[in-house]
Amino acid sequence: MALVPIAPPLYLVGLRAVTLWRELPLLVQRILLVFIGLQTLSGLFTPEPLLSVPFALLRGIFIGAMICAGFYLKNTRAFGALLWGEIATVLISIVTTYLRHGENFWNFRLEHPLYWPVSVGLSAAIAFLFAFVREDFPRAARAALISVAILGMLLSGSRAAQGAAVLGALVICLRLMNPRAWRRFATSLGIALVISLGVAHFTPGQTNAGSGQNPIGRSVEVGLDLNGRGVIWGQAWKAFLEHPVGGVGTFQIGPYIPALMLPCKLFPPVEPFGPCPPIMVRLNGAWNIAHNVFLHGLAETGVLGLLGWLALLGFLGYAAFKSNEPLLLGLYVAYMTVNMVDNSTLVPSPHYAEVFYVAMGIAVALLARAETPNRALEPLEPSKPPYKSLGERAESLP
Repeated sequence: MALVPIAPPLYLVGLRAVTLWRELPLLVQRILLVFIGLQTLSGLFTPEPLLSVPFALLRGIFIGAMICAGFYLKNTRAFGALLWGEIATVLISIVTTYLRHGENFWNFRLEHPLYWPVSVGLSAAIAFLFAFVREDFPRAARAALISVAILGMLLSGSRAAQGAAVLGALVICLRLMNPRAWRRFATSLGIALVISLGVAHFTPGQTNAGSGQNPIGRSVEVGLDLNGRGVIWGQAWKAFLEHPVGGVGTFQIGPYIPALMLPCKLFPPVEPFGPCPPIMVRLNGAWNIAHNVFLHGLAETGVLGLLGWLALLGFLGYAAFKSNEPLLLGLYVAYMTVNMVDNSTLVPSPHYAEVFYVAMGIAVALLARAETPNRALEPLEPSKPPYKSLGERAESLP
């Protein structure tokens, strides 16, 4: 699990977990079938149903497989190792940015060989939440991990990741309602302030947006500015209005968001063999996103598909809340926060969406164990993670 952020294709191993479908609680099977069914049905009402139906089906099965993988894990034991992979991602980004820009690297958003700055920020936010709940680390080690994660979030310049970390940690504190969690939250805010002042000291006068910017100063200066997302949202909404029932089709939203479109180009080694074939032209921009998960769902899959998304995400939120595992609830809130200005739960992804569905699969397993046995949710054998979290510490307090 720790290697997934460093080598993202490793998460494909989790696809084998789809064979565990029958072991899922009956209620979860039904919700996933409703989700996959609505996604597939929406494809029949798109401009290219022969492309949309199989793509929608594959995406639905992919999500189901990741949930099955989390259900197989049953708890956060192996999942906790993800902390080290996300921390490594942040450190690699810092080193990469330093090697590219030298001592002036403070003036640039973090760069990574595989990830965009926003993605690095999300890695840092995930690492922060994992470190925030751990109780088995020495205080100094935990503070160091939290500091690295906060540094990564701030230098990435991703306001969504920063907001996700704050809200995720806040929800964890509200769920636990113990003084230790609130002290840790306040300490984290203090660390963020110290880092911000330190970076400002190293980069005086470099707070203007543009090249050579101070990422932290940029975040403060830009504030709540949508950074062009308003145009993208408008184009996604227009695509939905043109195809309200089934949308434009899974992976086919690109041409409908011209603000993000680039000409179709082949990789340099094969460019001499000719231009993009027609199928590639139709799928050009397949990875473009509406920068809002609900608008994206409407544009890609219409009203039918969005109903499936709401059913799935709503149930997963319920499972995270009832799982009695603060980390999973914090992750859910963090991802939903990012989803307001990005699409962090669409698969396939650089590993972030896959992490979300594995986490929610664990939540489903914990919910099944906690619920009274019935025909819809069957109990599992109890098992505990090998480390202490804030939740376990809270239960032990008088």
